[in-house]
Amino acid sequence: MAERVKGRAARLFSGLDPGSFLRAAQDRLRNLARRAAELIRGRGERLWAVLPASVREKLPWLEGRLGFTLVGLVLLVLILFALIIAAGRPAAKQPAAAVFRSVTIPPEDLFLPEEPDFLPPVILEREQRDAWTVDDAESYWYDPLEPGEAEWRERVEQVIDDLLERVP
Repeated sequence: MAERVKGRAARLFSGLDPGSFLRAAQDRLRNLARRAAELIRGRGERLWAVLPASVREKLPWLEGRLGFTLVGLVLLVLILFALIIAAGRPAAKQPAAAVFRSVTIPPEDLFLPEEPDFLPPVILEREQRDAWTVDDAESYWYDPLEPGEAEWRERVEQVIDDLLERVP
């Protein structure tokens, strides 16, 4: 059974047309609807033949539609029956207001405690200088162009080109 379903699915999806699956499903639904309509029409014609002649003379407009009318009436009765049953059921019981009691929540559970109101001491290793000499700054200075001047020059030129291209 599973192999048969796999084979059908493979045949449906194997076509180059992506809508082949949808068309096949649509064709099957049309065939099903056509067969159901033929069945209802055939039963309606049989019922029409069984009806007395006096009823057939009074209801000539019902001749080709008797089966569909009866099916519609049966569906309507079933829907009304389901609605009556649903309306007759008691609604879900609402909890009584007395079941819930008010409970106060302490503020400590709702809010975070206050942060401490102090700052840690600042540790100064040396006093701040007003001016730096060349000898003082020499140990912290390095030339960024020393290891790769060409790379930095390309980056700067690229940024300048990008900026100039944006200017109208």
